[in-house]
Amino acid sequence: MKKRLVILLACAMLAVFPATTAFAQGGDDFETDFADLFAVGDVDCNGVAYTSDDLSALRGILLGVAAPKSEKTANVNAAGGIDILDFVCLNNNLSD
Repeated sequence: MKKRLVILLACAMLAVFPATTAFAQGGDDFETDFADLFAVGDVDCNGVAYTSDDLSALRGILLGVAAPKSEKTANVNAAGGIDILDFVCLNNNLSD
């Protein structure tokens, strides 16, 4: 009886709350929406761009020990991917 009730409630929830959000649909839209909240250079997505914490986060991404929170904000030089040139660009902007 409890299993039937749980299944019935789950079906009712799915009917009431359809999967229409970007997060539920697959991620790309969610990533775009999330990245729009932060500026390029804010690699750690804390709201402040071009800090030593951003440089450390980018170093971790390049070494493969961390995943980028946002591809868009970590791509500092806008060359189409996260690479050592992004690190150099971020470091140069940090030292100015």
